[in-house]
Amino acid sequence: MSSLFSSKKSVAASTAKDIDKVRTAKQKKAKKPKVKNEVRKVARSVQDTIPYEHVCGKYIFEVSPNHYSVTYSFTDVTYDAADGAEQERIFLAYGDLLNSFDTSDDIQITLHNNVINQREFAHKILLKPAGDGFDEYRQEYNDMLLDKMQQGQNGITTKKYITITVTAANLELAQQKISAHELAMRTCFQKIGSNIEKLQANQRIRIIADIFRGVNQEIRPINTSQFMRGAEKSLC
Repeated sequence: MSSLFSSKKSVAASTAKDIDKVRTAKQKKAKKPKVKNEVRKVARSVQDTIPYEHVCGKYIFEVSPNHYSVTYSFTDVTYDAADGAEQERIFLAYGDLLNSFDTSDDIQITLHNNVINQREFAHKILLKPAGDGFDEYRQEYNDMLLDKMQQGQNGITTKKYITITVTAANLELAQQKISAHELAMRTCFQKIGSNIEKLQANQRIRIIADIFRGVNQEIRPINTSQFMRGAEKSLC
C-alpha cells in the first residue's frame, strides 16, 4: 500500500514540475535581436559630399540604394498677375500635381539663384557680327544689353527645377514609375501655363559644377564610360 501511494505522489510531482516549466517558458520574454547601429559614412573628399551614388543612363541618378531621381526645369508662371479665377485654376492644378505622387515618392522644388553665365548669354542673346556695315550698331546694342544685365539684378538669374525621387527595387521599375509620373506632370504643368524639360545627366552635372566651381568655369561634356566609373564628380 505504501508503495502505491509513493508511486502516485511521484507522478503528481512530475506532472506539476512539467506544468511549471511550461508556465515559466511562456512568461519568458523573447529575446530581441540585436540591431547593429549603422556606421556613419564620413566624407573623405569633396567628391564624397556630392549626394548621389552614380548616374544610371541618360537622365536618372541613383541617389541611394533603391532610390532614383530625375530633374526637370520648368518655366515661370504669372500667378501674381492673374485674376482670382485664374489663380484658383492654377492652384487646383498644382494640387493635382502634388496628389499625383504616392507617399513613397519625394518631390523637391529648387529655385537656383546664380550669376549669369557670360558665355551662354553671349551665345543666346547677343547679336552676332554680319559684316554688312551695321556691326557697330549691333555692338552698341550688345553693350546696352550687357549694361542692363549688370544693373538689373546684379547679373543674377533664377532657374527653376523640380526633382522627383522614386523608390524601386531596380532601375527598370524606376523608369516605369518615372514615365508614369512624367505624363501626369506634363499635363498638370500645361494647365498652369508652364512647360517642363527633362534634364540630361550632363545638364544636371553642369548645375553641380556651377555650385562648386562657378558658372564661368567650363567643363567638358562627359561620356558614358566616364559616368560608369564616376569620373564626373572629379570634374565638378
